[in-house]
Amino acid sequence: GCSKVIVADVVQEKLDVATSLGMIAVNATRDDLNEIVRKVTEEWGADVVFEASGSEAAVSRVFEPLCPDMLMLTPGRSSLWSQARSI
Repeated sequence: GCSKVIVADVVQEKLDVATSLGMIAVNATRDDLNEIVRKVTEEWGADVVFEASGSEAAVSRVFEPLCPDMLMLTPGRSSLWSQARSI
């Protein structure tokens, strides 16, 4: 299982639900997700990133919080995955 789950979104109500479930909530409009991931993981990075927003801005930065030997999931976004891999 996961020892820590970090959720990023721009909708505060969704983040409030995540917090109530014990997750670390990051408001992507005001917080630096990569900085928080580095702090929470003691500079290691995230083992798994699940990018489901489809946002070009999110996809362009999706590799930044990852650790070595990571797993990145982009469900239903094969064209975005191709774009992200070429960045």
